[in-house]
Amino acid sequence: MAKNKISVKKNCPFCGCQVAVASKNCPNCKHSFYEAKQKSLGLLSYPSSTGEENPSGSSRRTSRVKREKPNYYDASEFEKKTKKKRTASGNPRGRPPNNPQTQGLKSKKKKKHIKVVRDVEEEDEPIVLNADKLLQCSIILA
Repeated sequence: MAKNKISVKKNCPFCGCQVAVASKNCPNCKHSFYEAKQKSLGLLSYPSSTGEENPSGSSRRTSRVKREKPNYYDASEFEKKTKKKRTASGNPRGRPPNNPQTQGLKSKKKKKHIKVVRDVEEEDEPIVLNADKLLQCSIILA
C-alpha cells in the first residue's frame, strides 16, 4: 500500500502564504518564524545598538567551512613542499646512540654469502648433438 504524503504547513502572519513547518523564513516576505518564536518566549537577545548582524543570515545558524582546494594540475605547489627537518634528538627509527650499558654486549653478525667464482674454461665441455638437432639449429641460426 502506498503511503499518503501529507505535508504539514503553517501560515505566514504577514502575507498569509502557506509555508512548510520546518522552514525558518517565509519565502515571499522573508518573515522569520524562528525570531517570532523566540520573541514570544522572551528568549531572544536583542542585538547591540552598533547594528551588527549575523553574517550567515537568519536562514541558517551554522555554516560550513569552505577550504581552498589544491590545484592538482600545477606541479609547482608540490615542488615547494620541503622535507621535515631532523629533530635534535635524532632519528627515532635509526641506530640507537651508543650506551655504555650495551657496549659490552656482543651483537650477532650476519653471515655473508661468498660467491664461488668458476673459470670459464672449466665449464666448456664439448656438446654432442645428433644430426636432427644439428640441422634444426642450423636452420634457426641461418
